[in-house]
Amino acid sequence: MKDKRSSFFNNLGLKIISVVVAILMWLVVTNSSDPVVWRQQVNIPVRILNTDLLTAEGKVYTILDDSATIPVVNYSAPRSIADSIKPENIVATADIQELTNVNTVRIHLSSNIYNTQIESIEGSIDSVKFSIEDRKTSAFLLQVSTNGEPANGYSVGDVTSEQNQIRVSGPESLVSAIRTASAVVDINGAAGNITTYADVRLYDKEGEQIPTANLTMNITSVKVSVSILATKTLPVNVTTTGQPATGYLVSGDVTVTPESVEMAGRTSALGSYNEITIPEEELDITGATETVVKEINITPYVPELIRFADSSYNGIVTVTVPVEAVASDEIDVSITDIAMENVPEGMTAEIVSEDLSPAAGMLRVKVLGLDQTLSTLQAAQLTPYVDVGAALALAGGEVEEEGKVIPAQVVLLLPEGVQAENTPQVNIQIRPADETPE
Repeated sequence: MKDKRSSFFNNLGLKIISVVVAILMWLVVTNSSDPVVWRQQVNIPVRILNTDLLTAEGKVYTILDDSATIPVVNYSAPRSIADSIKPENIVATADIQELTNVNTVRIHLSSNIYNTQIESIEGSIDSVKFSIEDRKTSAFLLQVSTNGEPANGYSVGDVTSEQNQIRVSGPESLVSAIRTASAVVDINGAAGNITTYADVRLYDKEGEQIPTANLTMNITSVKVSVSILATKTLPVNVTTTGQPATGYLVSGDVTVTPESVEMAGRTSALGSYNEITIPEEELDITGATETVVKEINITPYVPELIRFADSSYNGIVTVTVPVEAVASDEIDVSITDIAMENVPEGMTAEIVSEDLSPAAGMLRVKVLGLDQTLSTLQAAQLTPYVDVGAALALAGGEVEEEGKVIPAQVVLLLPEGVQAENTPQVNIQIRPADETPE
């Protein structure tokens, strides 16, 4: 039997050459016939035609669902043509004249090269969806503000813009939703004046920013100037006028809340001031029978060249003057504790009689003052003494050989806020120093 394998290998070289020639001939035939192939381009924009028809009727349109961009366009053409077409060669249009009653317009596709040689072209979407509304134009006050904090020792002064109003046109529903228009300047770390352009942003009643792609604005940014001022903390000083009612006293320090305020201005101006002074006529406590609390606006007393660092501060301080009823107490001063001062030379002086209290040898003194002061007052604190020379002068100034008995006031060193209801008095005897009493 004849071996089949051996016959296969007969003329093997010729067989291989035949296969290669056949493949080459197929390629030549294929390329020369230029077969039709499919290709695709993505994200092709749609040009909207005859929009002036809407404008003439006072209408505006908004494209919905991003339908003015075709995600995928597929087309078929001979390979040589198909491979030559680029994304920019695909032409997509939608003519407002073809607007349907559901506000859609059919998309027409073509190519700006080899259009007649394209056998088929179609997009993944076939129409543009519109929202059509009446056009509305409104004017809004442009609010300018700052964001961030200036450098330490500085404060924000005036914030001004080149324009304070903006006009916005667009779909009625969108324009009607606008509540505020603002421009914000970043001042973080600033130590000097700022002049810059800030973008204008629109916000609805919820404070959410409104996109402006479908709106027309007369300006989209505005020139803003921000003055940055040096700061200095100044104490608020206040004094009172008048006296409380009889039987009442100021029982403590006058306090101011806040006790100091931060001021702003040029460094040269701030250096001229060390306090803000409230004139005393602002705080008349005449006849007061209880603590006086008064709110005072210090704005009129701020020098012209400086201002409050916090622009939101209203200038109000609260001043408190504590007033309490006068209390009374009785303190017994020992006669032996009363010193003789200013005794004339060559004379001696001693107490020979006194106003006696229930405790013999004691001088009872009635003092007036505040409870908190009187509760800790001790007789030893009064340091009582008699000015002998002054008493002698009031009595005629002469002393007989047998001596002389004269009345004398007892001087008490009372603490601040304490007074004696009446001046205590004793009788003293003055005699020559070498005279021995009988």
